Amino acid sequence: MKICYDAIGRAGGRYIGMDPYPAHVAATRKLVKSDWVVAFRITGMPCNWPAPFTSEADPELSESAIPFFNSMEKLLADGQIKTHPARISDGGLEAVIDGVGILRRKEISAEKLVYTTVAKE
Repeated sequence: MKICYDAIGRAGGRYIGMDPYPAHVAATRKLVKSDWVVAFRITGMPCNWPAPFTSEADPELSESAIPFFNSMEKLLADGQIKTHPARISDGGLEAVIDGVGILRRKEISAEKLVYTTVAKE
């Protein structure tokens, strides 16, 4: 958060985090307005996590997200934005440990690791 605050110019701006932040850090710049989000809240569903994440259902959030989702869907369909290609491997959850090793060794860049499971009969 400090790095982000330092990057915001003298005129101020906004900082939005994915988690709550310490109030003493946010108080360092009066011209920077801080807030945080729990990303899944865009569904409009309530958040039953412990404080400070707890919040009531808000159907307006999901309604307001519809234009965003529609525009993202069109951009993806038109190829104007692309997802990272998936590197698909077998092994399921157990193989994720191997994936962590791949990440730590920096053997992957701009790919998404996906591990599939084979249904057991």
